[in-house]
Amino acid sequence: MISFIAGGGAAEIGASFYVLRLGDTFIGVDCGFRPTAANHDPWNVEKIMPNFDVCPKLDYLFLTHGHLDHVGAAPCLLERFKNLRIFTTEPTKFIALAQWHETLKIAERDKTPPPFSGDSVHSIASKIRVLEVNSEKNFGEFSVTAIPAGHILGAVSLLFNYKGKRIFFSGDISFQDQELIKGAKHDFQVDYLISEATYAGKSRRDRREERDRFLGDVRQIINNRGRVLIPSFSIGRAQEIFEMLRKSDIAELAPIYIDGAARSMTDIHQVFLPHKINRHVNKHYVENVAHRLKIFEQKPCVVIASSGMLSGGASVGYARNWLGQEENAILFPGYIDPFSPGYAVLTTDHGDSVALPEKNRTIRAYIKRCRTDQYHLSAHADQSELLMMRETLNPQFTILVHGEPEDMEKMIAENALGSIFTPKNGEEIVLE
Repeated sequence: MISFIAGGGAAEIGASFYVLRLGDTFIGVDCGFRPTAANHDPWNVEKIMPNFDVCPKLDYLFLTHGHLDHVGAAPCLLERFKNLRIFTTEPTKFIALAQWHETLKIAERDKTPPPFSGDSVHSIASKIRVLEVNSEKNFGEFSVTAIPAGHILGAVSLLFNYKGKRIFFSGDISFQDQELIKGAKHDFQVDYLISEATYAGKSRRDRREERDRFLGDVRQIINNRGRVLIPSFSIGRAQEIFEMLRKSDIAELAPIYIDGAARSMTDIHQVFLPHKINRHVNKHYVENVAHRLKIFEQKPCVVIASSGMLSGGASVGYARNWLGQEENAILFPGYIDPFSPGYAVLTTDHGDSVALPEKNRTIRAYIKRCRTDQYHLSAHADQSELLMMRETLNPQFTILVHGEPEDMEKMIAENALGSIFTPKNGEEIVLE
């Protein structure tokens, strides 16, 4: 028997937790939480976590990459399934550990209940085994090959082989080369494809054109003696944006700072990509609160800070201080959840008020007068690339996950696609 069921991350983006059943073996792929829900309602575990009850047992867990919506709940899963065997790439292991420790730190700071204990983090750290890239690992009845996914540092797709059947989990995937990470490449075929669909129904602008537009807008704000806030995911996006700016003339026009959790994640990138990340990058780190307060008043300058959706972290402080001044700009370099404060900032009209979270999790309204814009520099495949992947892999059946339902249905309808499932969380698909 081969079947698939999602405990989270099916007809949604967030809380990815997928279970592949191969005979009597139950394999988990990713285990994240819903970051936006966690920031809005940290007490509501049901809203934050995936549903672990979709599987009676779990033998293995494979983590595709280190973003919170893919690894955030893994320590909780280990509390449920004590004998779980866990595998991921070495960079993802370091990134995930940093994410879990940061989650505990934020919970302590905000006096909210942590989703897991420090003991759980210690336990999962001792259990994770490293999965080598492009090397088939045999587990008896099945094998798995981790294939670079081009998304962020350490990100992989997973190719399972079970009794001659090949099942491919794309994970979050990108086919375009970035500043630091090469795009994914495939030269094989599979029987079943479980594909992310973040940008189903959407086409992205050419990455080089979008990069030039972004740099041009940053340059314009700086030349007008304004400040630029770039809210970024701490993993991948922050480092890509820093290198993009550093290699341009902008580095000579204004100081560039990195703040929030993006600092520790940049340290990890420097360990694994020493020839790509500038060795003096730590000179760009915001050192402490006093340093941050000085930067609030400095002009011109550029700040790359997490979180990427203004749902918490250092970026919110800069937004609160710079939102009301016309010479400044808040520029979003990738995906923004429609329910996040960042989306509200982006879409609110000039001169209207917009709500931003305070340190004590209350909400306060600020008048928006600065410039805002969004750039499609996200490391996800768009619709044309998702279709190209499906054509290359030539599966009998495709399961779309990690996307908005209306976008997935639009892609299917516009391209007259057959043999595609778009399950809801908790809906089992029996493949054979």
